[in-house]
Amino acid sequence: SRTVAAVVASFLLYRHSVSPGGHLLSALTGSSRIMTEVRPTTNGAGVSLIATKSYSTGEIILEEDPLVVLAPTSPSEDEALRKQFQLSGGTQKTIADVELSPDVNADYGGKWRGMIVAAAVYAVRNAAGGAGAGEGNDEEKRKEFLELYHPDLSSPSTDEEKTIVGVARSARTFLVEKCVDGSHASKFARDHGEECLQVMLLWTCNSFEGGAVYGRTSRANHSCDPNAVVRDAAPALGAKSRRRQQLVAACPVSPGDEIFISYLGPLLYAGGPARLSRLRLAKHFACNCSRCAAPDKATAVPCPSCHPRINSRALDEDVQYDDDNDVRYAVPKNAATATVSVRGEACGEASKDAAILTLMNRVSEKVASRIVASEASKKKKAQAAAGKNGKKSKGKTRGGSAQDGDDDDDDDDSSLQSEMDENLLRLASSTLGARHWCTNLLLRSSLERQLSAIHAAMVLGGEPPSIDELAECIDSLQRLWSYADGLGLRMSSAHWLVGVTIGVSRALVGLGDEKSRSYGAEW
Repeated sequence: SRTVAAVVASFLLYRHSVSPGGHLLSALTGSSRIMTEVRPTTNGAGVSLIATKSYSTGEIILEEDPLVVLAPTSPSEDEALRKQFQLSGGTQKTIADVELSPDVNADYGGKWRGMIVAAAVYAVRNAAGGAGAGEGNDEEKRKEFLELYHPDLSSPSTDEEKTIVGVARSARTFLVEKCVDGSHASKFARDHGEECLQVMLLWTCNSFEGGAVYGRTSRANHSCDPNAVVRDAAPALGAKSRRRQQLVAACPVSPGDEIFISYLGPLLYAGGPARLSRLRLAKHFACNCSRCAAPDKATAVPCPSCHPRINSRALDEDVQYDDDNDVRYAVPKNAATATVSVRGEACGEASKDAAILTLMNRVSEKVASRIVASEASKKKKAQAAAGKNGKKSKGKTRGGSAQDGDDDDDDDDSSLQSEMDENLLRLASSTLGARHWCTNLLLRSSLERQLSAIHAAMVLGGEPPSIDELAECIDSLQRLWSYADGLGLRMSSAHWLVGVTIGVSRALVGLGDEKSRSYGAEW
């Protein structure tokens, strides 16, 4: 129908184009016209990416190919990488299965293994005459790559930097001791130790999805209130490289403004403690951006003084859901103090109730861990699906029973995870209330699952969703928009909610009646 066409067209425009004031720069690459410059930061701690012209919301700031890709980019490279290591087979089939060194904290296990892969890939590609990029390798790119930010090996300046330098040294030791004697990775780690450590740290500090490191985009610093986003340069936009990406203005940017992106993924919409913890672990610094210094709206809870809890734990149901928007909230002074105190916005009373704060912190830690694990699982499944499709294209597997069994296991695991998420959502809602980030990030996941089930039934010719089902979805969506807009970020809440919003629109249009289709188009 025309309504469906309009919704889809709007979605594609949002995904690939810009606001009316913006324009596509599909013919331009980062090297042909760069309207940014790199300058030292105001505190002298590094460099920043600065706009040299104004950009409207949605306008492409720059587009570029990676300098290096520190991960295998083909089956042949993956095989070459395996040959570098003395893997024992059985349970240790890949680097991901290798037992973590005892001198590395388990929280850094993924980083440790990633560093090993990054340095080994770099060594293999260099031996083949490249600089590790996989696409257009040359010495100039190698030099530009090595000039990007990484902690000082001899004198790391913060505790976070000291920790990650120690992880890199452990990873280099593994390469020296566990690689096949005489292999490229072994020689690189043994004979070029400082560069090996440098590559590992450059990978952890600067790489994007798939191990890609970019000359300009990787210099964009983080903010919890970013003014730009990174996206793939889709083939429809004229990209010649499947790893080319674009830096796009998420709000108006003026000449001289520093360009900030988020390093947090979905945790951008989380509270201060979760953001700070993730950045320390994943990118090795303590954030002090303007949002982290301001009252932490994402960690708002019903004021303990204005709304006493049942047994110092559960909220009254009317307070929990706040349907009438009359609940009084308490917020932390800033991200750093969010775990120790909140202050009522209406009464002004500070609460340091140990029982309530301990409950808040424990639930928040559980939800943050769950969200990080969920994102990692999604990426792993996507990679596995891509690999499976590649094998299918080469030839059919005999019988197919093993694959079918894997799919059944995935379904069981998915059902278990969904049940865990729903239980966490009930816990977060009953203890933290409607405006807390835990409730809302879990609510978004729940809505995604609801919409997935509705769309699957519609595609298979099943019964359309009931009015009650759709009403619940719409109520969830309205709550999510209210939460996201209430954070006051510079970028549109649509960056977080476009998928579920289009999902609700599709479900409404699928009912077929004119009123539902019109309401769907409004969304």
